[in-house]
Amino acid sequence: VDCSPRWSPDSRRLAFLSDRARSDQFQLHVLELSGGEARPVTELQGAVSDPAWSPDGQQIGFLVTESPPAADSDVFVADSPQHYRRVWLVDPQSGSSFPLTPDGFQVHEWKWSPDGTHIAIIAKEGDSTPSGWYTAQIYVLPVAQPHNIRQLFTSQRQICALEWSPDSAQLAFLASFISDQPLWSGDVCIVGVQGGAPRVVTPPYTPMSFTRLEWRTPETIIYSARQLDGTSFGQLNITTGAFEPLWSAYAMIGDWTVPRISLAADHNIFAAVLENPETPPQVYAGRLDAVQNWQQVSHFDYAPLQMGRMEPTRWRAHDGLEIVGHIVYPVGYQAGKRYPTFVQIHGGPAWSWLPHYAVWWEWWYQYLAGRGYLVLLPNIRGSTGRGTAYTEANWGDVCGSDWQDVLDGVDHLIALGLADPDRLGIGGWSYGGVMTAWAVSQSTRFKAAVMGAGITNWESYYAQNGIRDWQRILFGSTPYDNPAYHRSISALTHIKRAVTPTLILHGQEDMDVPVAQAYEMYVALKTIGVETQLITYPREHHPIQERDHQLDLLARIADWCDRYLKL
Repeated sequence: VDCSPRWSPDSRRLAFLSDRARSDQFQLHVLELSGGEARPVTELQGAVSDPAWSPDGQQIGFLVTESPPAADSDVFVADSPQHYRRVWLVDPQSGSSFPLTPDGFQVHEWKWSPDGTHIAIIAKEGDSTPSGWYTAQIYVLPVAQPHNIRQLFTSQRQICALEWSPDSAQLAFLASFISDQPLWSGDVCIVGVQGGAPRVVTPPYTPMSFTRLEWRTPETIIYSARQLDGTSFGQLNITTGAFEPLWSAYAMIGDWTVPRISLAADHNIFAAVLENPETPPQVYAGRLDAVQNWQQVSHFDYAPLQMGRMEPTRWRAHDGLEIVGHIVYPVGYQAGKRYPTFVQIHGGPAWSWLPHYAVWWEWWYQYLAGRGYLVLLPNIRGSTGRGTAYTEANWGDVCGSDWQDVLDGVDHLIALGLADPDRLGIGGWSYGGVMTAWAVSQSTRFKAAVMGAGITNWESYYAQNGIRDWQRILFGSTPYDNPAYHRSISALTHIKRAVTPTLILHGQEDMDVPVAQAYEMYVALKTIGVETQLITYPREHHPIQERDHQLDLLARIADWCDRYLKL
């Protein structure tokens, strides 16, 4: 496998990662475009990732997570010595390489300064676990004196999307509550490399959530953004905070993680992957000075699919807040007819449903639309797409107003004459699984439920998971600080109310939501006599990756819904 290609600054060499020498170990390779075979420039043990050329092309930086030494036995010792992800540098000519960042710092992001003298990192000192990302901080260190590492300030929010200013004097980044590491979003902030309090550039209430940044001039940044009903990109003035949208549509730019475009060296030509609910992803290019004139540059051949029509919808929540979601109509929809309806809740919760062209293991809506279901995709409070205040609206209110937003959305579809109130289903993965477990314990409206990788007992979950800081930040406490609160919003606390037939799906190796949570729900439902089935997938972590498992998951979801909703 070859991956992560990176052009040298002079465009004469290509660096990339490859496991061609050994299938379980990636190494950095360099290919001279003048001819010849690609040659390896590293011989390291551990996970190698995220390469980037120095601005002068004399070095390549990359991340290495060092492998632990071979153990004398298979005995597990909790909190044994940790092995950190560090920035390494290599001379692509000689192959001489060395670690740049000190041991004891887990690096989550890193960037060269434009003048090549420094790097900036987002890192957590003293914690190499995934949980450390939630409290990581920004550091700067000179390449010539890496021991002079400096923390710029202390952030109370998660930080991501580092970008240097053209003069190497400032850093831009995003700050917000973020549920999962790849799902970047937040307020745009600026901090000088000498430190001090960062400046929040964007106003507190914006109609979008910024996801990626690229500095264009000393005063302007090109942003990409997620909206509750689409994506956009534009230009942001870092002095005034004024943003100028250049493009916005009911479409998706980038990939499933974050909306993004990529700027060329002239800071005018851009490229992006673009898709919408009717058109599969293709690569396009354009110019910021004539942004409407996109040109398609890829022509991938996709098998034709019968897709359900997808459109945005809006409703008022119980407290008057406008909630945005999407309706996916069943294939062959007939106006005036009510349909069995499935409510799919997204993960995160700091994420949102966007207008993709997709049938994916975690996105069941088009698969169900092809089976005759109407699907509601609600972007409830806590979602990204309407600024940080909206994303953080369920802090300390888990399964509170966001749950009521779901019920209000169901009532909205019933009022529109679309949903059959007697044939309602609910489900989701990750935080969608959390909300599904809660729905089963709170409501008798739903006739079928699909709980994927859901949390059912917040007290036991804290000791089981590998991302404890996420729970602590979301709740504002640990179960030991406030056990009554964590217990009160655990589905198992109220499980005696449950009547909804529930399909439970989970990866056996999941450490974000350990499989013990699935077993707790399964045993509880079996004990009280509610129809349930538990399916666990070997070798799978939080996402389900193996193709056969993905197909099995989708088939089981459809069969479960058919059994209880197609009466």
